[in-house]
Amino acid sequence: MLLYWLAPTIARYGGIPLPLAWLLFFSLAFFLALFHGVWGMGFSWLYTRLMARNDFCSPMLLMVAGAALWTLLSWVRSWLLTGFPWGILAYGLASMPELIQTASFWGVWGVDFTAAIIPVSLWGIWMLRRQRRSILSAVFPMLAAILVFVAGWSFRFLSLPDKADSIVGKSVCVCAVQGSFDQFMKWNPEILEETVDRYLHLTYRAITQGCHRPGDASIVVWPETAMPFYFQDPGQERDRILNFVQKNKIYLLTGSPAYRRGKDGRISYLNSAWLIAPDGSVDTYSKQHLVPFGEYLPLGPVTNWVRDLLPTAGDFVPGRKGGPVVSGPVKIGVLICFESIFPEISRKAVAQGANILAVITNDAWFGETSAPWQHAEMAVFRAVETRRWVVRAANTGTSQVIDPEGRVRIFTPLFKPDFACSTAYLSSEKTFYVTNGSIWFIVLMTAVIIVASLFGLRQPVSGKDRPDLT
Repeated sequence: MLLYWLAPTIARYGGIPLPLAWLLFFSLAFFLALFHGVWGMGFSWLYTRLMARNDFCSPMLLMVAGAALWTLLSWVRSWLLTGFPWGILAYGLASMPELIQTASFWGVWGVDFTAAIIPVSLWGIWMLRRQRRSILSAVFPMLAAILVFVAGWSFRFLSLPDKADSIVGKSVCVCAVQGSFDQFMKWNPEILEETVDRYLHLTYRAITQGCHRPGDASIVVWPETAMPFYFQDPGQERDRILNFVQKNKIYLLTGSPAYRRGKDGRISYLNSAWLIAPDGSVDTYSKQHLVPFGEYLPLGPVTNWVRDLLPTAGDFVPGRKGGPVVSGPVKIGVLICFESIFPEISRKAVAQGANILAVITNDAWFGETSAPWQHAEMAVFRAVETRRWVVRAANTGTSQVIDPEGRVRIFTPLFKPDFACSTAYLSSEKTFYVTNGSIWFIVLMTAVIIVASLFGLRQPVSGKDRPDLT
């Protein structure tokens, strides 16, 4: 029941009956369960082919291929039908940064593979003991996985950025500001002035009481659509924010809806972030990986009928500009809400020069459930993969500052106006994962599965030789 919070969220904010919301939830659960079913069938086939052989290497190959198949299917789930890698095995280790340091080498998928080897090997040990065979062929893969975890923590310093090489030559103060506005009130024009007041007040407290030290640059991050108006248009509230930024000499990243007008006069809407520099200049980024059936309907006319079930489904379009938002030495790779669960987006931003990452999100939809915490755990991997500081600003929490080792330096509680500040550093160093991505590893996992399959096909397994699966 990892995703139990989806049904009440869809019912409350999607405007549909709760029974229908649960039906949609179980439909998604069924879809995700298909991946486990495919893994079970694949592993069962490999088992009957490899464990029937009375040699040392076959069980070992089975353990490795089983973990490789698990990781490959998790990767497929991350892009199939726009992708939904929420809750993959590796993310369960986010609270134990000691175990995920190898993500800077092979990304979250390498950690997922290493983690999968251990339970598969434990099962293999049990099965080999039942068959009164040597358990060493299952023990070795498990010991190798444990060694990888230990080595990752022991040698993490090889990929950590050097503080002395910080781009600005010194530390920076980073702050995530959490306004905590109820989702039903957020877009009420009557509280617009109060919204801006609260964010400016919290920001002033953050830069004066947080980690501010003389000479430090300050980077402040506000949540997704923190400003419920079109920041691109001139106006009193926009001017207030610009004046505040210039007066206090800070870098401010804030979320705001945006629009663009096509050559035919048609208006398209975007979910955007705006970086405001101390000199008043502005750079912008618009969300590229939108939430299907939430921010847009995928497949165009094919899914338009869904709007009758989900009247609140948006009409957003993806942004055209990738890469970080830039102002002088500050280059922020922006991940807007859903984007933070996709490792390739942050990898590409850092490859294009981002020296710090910012996650801006509005998790008010999820209420007092585990969803905001699940969402936040994925940002931990984005920090380790890229060896960048991550500032995560959420409307109702949890807002966090995460260091390049994946340690949450400070965080806020849910549903409380608050801020989280920490000293951080900007870096231009690139990890092996940032430079090379993870496709090479996925190809390797595929090769392992192919080799195991071919090895299993070398001799047909007769019924009498087929091992007992029970």
